[in-house]
Amino acid sequence: MPAGKQVKYNGPGCVCCDLLNDYDNAFTATMSNIELTDSQTEILRKINSAMNDMCEDDYECFNNKVLDRTAWINIRSLAKHALSEFQWEIKEFNEPQEVEPGVWRRPPLEP
Repeated sequence: MPAGKQVKYNGPGCVCCDLLNDYDNAFTATMSNIELTDSQTEILRKINSAMNDMCEDDYECFNNKVLDRTAWINIRSLAKHALSEFQWEIKEFNEPQEVEPGVWRRPPLEP
């Protein structure tokens, strides 16, 4: 999704850190627990490599403008390719809402 939507979807917190950490956790779990096709494995490794190869300026904590940099644009392009490799649709997500002070939840997706 575009950088602006990533910021809205993420809600409070550091978007860069959340994206990097969430991907790292999902990548680790997926690679050790799920049987993938060669092309699925390749695209996930490319995303992982692109994230690991970013320079420090590309993941400046709490600076949402870094999501407009070339490194993040490349990662979004790879992610779009990954969705097609898994035959997943690109969907719009609901923005998180604060349901009580300091507690944020995402409303369920419409069917």
